[in-house]
Amino acid sequence: MNSPADQLKHSYDSIASDYALVYSESLQYKAFDQKILDHFAALAPEGNLCDLGCGPGTVTSHLAGKSRKIIGADFSRMMVETARSQNPEIDFFCENALGTNFKDESFTGLTALGLIQHYDFNSINFLFKEAFRLLKPGGIYLLNYYVGQGSLFVSDFLNQEAPMNYYFYKKEEIHKALTTQGFLIDIFLERESYKDFELNQSVGFVFARKTTAEKTKPGQAP
Repeated sequence: MNSPADQLKHSYDSIASDYALVYSESLQYKAFDQKILDHFAALAPEGNLCDLGCGPGTVTSHLAGKSRKIIGADFSRMMVETARSQNPEIDFFCENALGTNFKDESFTGLTALGLIQHYDFNSINFLFKEAFRLLKPGGIYLLNYYVGQGSLFVSDFLNQEAPMNYYFYKKEEIHKALTTQGFLIDIFLERESYKDFELNQSVGFVFARKTTAEKTKPGQAP
């Protein structure tokens, strides 16, 4: 039997083309999300950005349009191919957000929109650990999540067999998981669902920052 991660990857591979048709233009109907992303583009320090769980490249393209140098990464090869075909001017990579092949401190900013929702609490700790590794000191991590508790399993998506789990989180759980990895929280925000494009569930957003203070070395005065 395939693991949940393999099942999720297979599901997104199978719906990649239809997903792009339905969701590639969805951001234009999400005014709140556009403002969030524009703030991120202005807030993240100069340098390279990465959109983790980029899907067809909707968020990646928006940030590139803000004159930011950005790449996209997704573990679904078919999603990556779709993103490349729709955004040939942007580099996209097939990478797993739980553990990428990018070097330490490669980016000044990371986005993860629509990613956390598919991972249980144990897994998001690995997601946040990897994000912390990838960010330069002072780098910004923007993520969102469905607000609530428990989980939801769906067997089909876009009229296709595409089983996947959705996980809901309280703000306190996200705060704990991020700070455990060393992040500082700038702000939590929340909005109601854009029901045409997502579950009928409130969505939380977090701006977190990689700490800049170096740890005191043994024998060194603080």
